[in-house]
Amino acid sequence: MELEPNKPTSLEDCPIGLFMYKDTLVLKTEYGNNDGWLDCYIVDSGEKFWAGCNTPEEMRNLRVYPITVK
Repeated sequence: MELEPNKPTSLEDCPIGLFMYKDTLVLKTEYGNNDGWLDCYIVDSGEKFWAGCNTPEEMRNLRVYPITVK
């Protein structure tokens, strides 16, 4: 299995699945909450991914690299 990063996009526009943020592999789910936060989890630890964001808008605008699994 090979992981291939794609060109960067906002987390909001990133497809459901794996993405890289800095050196962290993260899973974006199809879920979120009524306040606008996206549900994403760090693959290594299972912890919720926040990236230090203070608002849902800040999180949605993060630049991430969607990952294609080959």
